[in-house]
Amino acid sequence: FSLLVTKALFGLDPSGWHATDLALHTGAAVLLLAALVRATGDPLRSALVAGLFALHPLRVESVAWASERRDVMCVFFWMAAVLAHVRYAERPSRWRGAAVLAASTVALLSKSMAVTLPASLLLLDVWPLGRIRIDAGVREAWIGLRPCLREKLPLFALAAAVAAVTFYAQREVGAMHGVDPLPPAIRLQNAAVSTVEYARRFLWPADLVFFYPFDARTLTPLRVGGAAVGLALGALLAVRARRSAPAVTVGLLWYAGTLLPVIGLVQVGSQASADRYTYLPSIGLALAIAWALPDSLLATPLRRRITVSIGIAWLALLGFLTARQVTFWRDGDALYGRALAVDPANAVAHYELGRLRVAQGRVPDAGAHLEKGARGMPRSADAQADLGAALGAVGRTAEAERAFARALEIAPRSVGARLGLGRLLVE
Repeated sequence: FSLLVTKALFGLDPSGWHATDLALHTGAAVLLLAALVRATGDPLRSALVAGLFALHPLRVESVAWASERRDVMCVFFWMAAVLAHVRYAERPSRWRGAAVLAASTVALLSKSMAVTLPASLLLLDVWPLGRIRIDAGVREAWIGLRPCLREKLPLFALAAAVAAVTFYAQREVGAMHGVDPLPPAIRLQNAAVSTVEYARRFLWPADLVFFYPFDARTLTPLRVGGAAVGLALGALLAVRARRSAPAVTVGLLWYAGTLLPVIGLVQVGSQASADRYTYLPSIGLALAIAWALPDSLLATPLRRRITVSIGIAWLALLGFLTARQVTFWRDGDALYGRALAVDPANAVAHYELGRLRVAQGRVPDAGAHLEKGARGMPRSADAQADLGAALGAVGRTAEAERAFARALEIAPRSVGARLGLGRLLVE
């Protein structure tokens, strides 16, 4: 519906589409800032979290990719639900509860990743709202948890229904895997590595690209073992900080919990990871960092000025890196070229660049990229069929016929492969 409205208002003028996405993203940052200031009473730390959310280069994929509107819409209404929940916690009422439910519903309708929203609101009940105590015994925690859980039962029911529908739909359209079905052990290893890798990109956003191909050969014992150690240290920190720094515990749990639906335990597509999956989880890391700063850094006016100056410099650097990352999304040549500059073996980038060359009428240039793409995606019928079309267009008919045949072996009902092979045989 949102895309239809944008089309009616702006047609296919990209400026209107990008302005709408940017407005939603900015609105989400403002709502996050308002919710944190209202709940914590700490405007400086709240501003740091909102700034890290708004200006980080990891946001570029979600905001600059026009058809990824669901990301920015989901997060906008997610933040609206958070602010509504903060107001509800201050003074519970039927209307304030209805506002939480309404915002949560629209977030779920925008993107199924919002299934973790009810659990995230429970984390906020722990900190900063203080409705659930985890620094005392189990009995005290349960006393606070029970009413908070009861009020969120409609949200959990709605999230469960959306999760079931999404799982069924993804399976029916064949999106549960992009290559061969991955064994559970491989998916688990990739999930562990990706969880640590996302945190690395948040702290050091280098070599960001539009697609990170999955390659089981990169899951070496050293890399998987290092990820396991990192996750264990993070879990230990979350447990140890629950009394002295509950914000750190909540931040780390927010990061892990919101990442769970997209971490790859249920494989959707052929990517190992994706920057857009960090849209919500990175807020948890920002919370943990902002509230891990000792109060002594803000104790005197001089220290406060120094700390604020460092924070502004950090955000300015992120803003510069974000502006640079946006330039890679200006067109297909820049986007795919950037991916190949980072990883010359990126099969998806080769494939997409080859398709772009065909659309530009540069069919001879497309062949080499399509061949590399098909070689790197041997189970993709589309890659094989597009390769066949490009080879046929430059007179390499025998190779084109073999490519179409491979496509039909993979997907016997592929309309594109059948039409391509039919045209080739007619010619």
